[in-house]
Amino acid sequence: MSQNDEYFKGSISPKGLIGLYIYYTILTVLGIFLFFFVTIVNNLGYDPFKLFSAFISPNVSGDSTINFYNLAFIGSISSSLLGSSVSYIRKIYKMSLGNHFSNSQASYSENFGSMLYFIYRPIFAIIFSLIIFLAIKIGIIPILNIDSQISSSTVDICMFISFFVGLNAGKLLNVLEKGGNKLVDNIGSHLENGSN
Repeated sequence: MSQNDEYFKGSISPKGLIGLYIYYTILTVLGIFLFFFVTIVNNLGYDPFKLFSAFISPNVSGDSTINFYNLAFIGSISSSLLGSSVSYIRKIYKMSLGNHFSNSQASYSENFGSMLYFIYRPIFAIIFSLIIFLAIKIGIIPILNIDSQISSSTVDICMFISFFVGLNAGKLLNVLEKGGNKLVDNIGSHLENGSN
């Protein structure tokens, strides 16, 4: 078991573990469904199932071509769900097999906190993947001097990166916290020095 798995010493009841497995199974199925949907639409160039046609088809100009931004948005969410589900299902079953969950009667707050740890990780993964999506949309495309026209490969790039963001959401959260603290400290020290 990796060192990161050793840090979590939570307490989850047997019913809570079953609930988490059901939760992650639902997220995995939803992620797979959306992933395949985006992949099919991205490769065919239209929505053969007419599931999200109102969301992905109309462009600003009013024609019925695929809006790749919207498709990349859905694809980023689905990929991060898949990555996060893979990571945290693996973590839960490894911790269950290794008896890292306390079997004693833990307090309600400890049990609740342990459950929230696992419930919110996919949500963090989605947030991080949407930030990456926005970075690609507003950062890379204008730098490359593209006239706001993106191709289907942008959808693939967003989905690929978002999977790994979801897979490593916990590590990314730690990196952002440490980097954010340094950034705030630097800004604070510059503001203090500037006001003197």
